[in-house]
Amino acid sequence: MKHFKLLKQKKLFSTPWLQVSANDYLLPNGKKLEDFYVVTEKSGVTTVALTPEKKILIVEQYRPAVDDVTICLPGGLLDDREKKPLQQAQEELLEETGYESDQWIELGEFYPAPHRMSTVQKCYLALDVKKVAAQDLDATEFVQYKSVTMAELDDLIRQGKFNCGYCMTTYLKAKLYLEQYK
Repeated sequence: MKHFKLLKQKKLFSTPWLQVSANDYLLPNGKKLEDFYVVTEKSGVTTVALTPEKKILIVEQYRPAVDDVTICLPGGLLDDREKKPLQQAQEELLEETGYESDQWIELGEFYPAPHRMSTVQKCYLALDVKKVAAQDLDATEFVQYKSVTMAELDDLIRQGKFNCGYCMTTYLKAKLYLEQYK
């Protein structure tokens, strides 16, 4: 497969969380593609946290972008270049739920929207999570957590109540991993 050649990149908008650029490319057929908009969002981590009772921790929180309370998995943005993604996943799980684990499995990564975004999401599975602390949320976080069985989470997906693409992808990766090692 032939690649496009980047000719020019013009940054249109930039914040600490998001950048938008208009890129010009030379296509494999020799033609130019101008003003192809690319969104760059900080990459992040998402974790399926499984209790010894085989329940998954989920978090509920209001999301202003969709003006709704969403059901998600613990996770967050990679906010420190010095911090490893696994360390960020561990910190997010502890902050959002007060749980931690000694058994972490890296499930890989994925591109949430490769047609327009350069973001990469890292996926983890934390086994035998244990409650060790109270939640320690950021000033802008208002998160409630609870645990559900895999069957209950499957039902939430069918009902359209668990509909975060990042979380569904991570859950699928964890489910496939767990099925492989039954």
